[in-house]
Amino acid sequence: SGHRCDTASETFTVTVNAPPVADAGQDRRIAIGEETVFDAGGSTDSDGRLVTYEWDFGDGASATGPVVRHAYASPATYTARLTVRDDSDVANSSDDDTVTAIVNAPPVAEAGPDRSVAIAEPVLFDAGKSADSDGSLIAYEWDFGDGTRGGGATVNHAYAKSGTYAVRLTVTDDST
Repeated sequence: SGHRCDTASETFTVTVNAPPVADAGQDRRIAIGEETVFDAGGSTDSDGRLVTYEWDFGDGASATGPVVRHAYASPATYTARLTVRDDSDVANSSDDDTVTAIVNAPPVAEAGPDRSVAIAEPVLFDAGKSADSDGSLIAYEWDFGDGTRGGGATVNHAYAKSGTYAVRLTVTDDST
């Protein structure tokens, strides 16, 4: 039409969301029933804020929040998953990260039966019935109750004086 009013334009803004980054923390080794902290504090959102933190601990339990506590009831290796969501409500508004939790079953120390012996008589102490259900035993420490100690699955010891001695066996498994 050749007039100044024969065109129109409009300006609008397109916001492209940068996805959040979930950080579930470091892998860990824990004992059965030990309450451990799961911390998503390393999670970030460069162009907004994180609005939800959802945890799935891999054992049927879940929790919400940036810092949560959980205890596993059975020994196993679990994969805990953290899902974070940002405030954008678009297709890339969430991210996942996982952490491995290795739950150790404690070893069982078996020092053997009570016994009666003579002064200076060598006694064989045998920890052979001690066990670790999810690994192996790597150390055996004996406290003979008379101020002396020994190491190993089997040890000999003789008592110099009469008396009643409480012998303690401590075993260590291969969890680190």
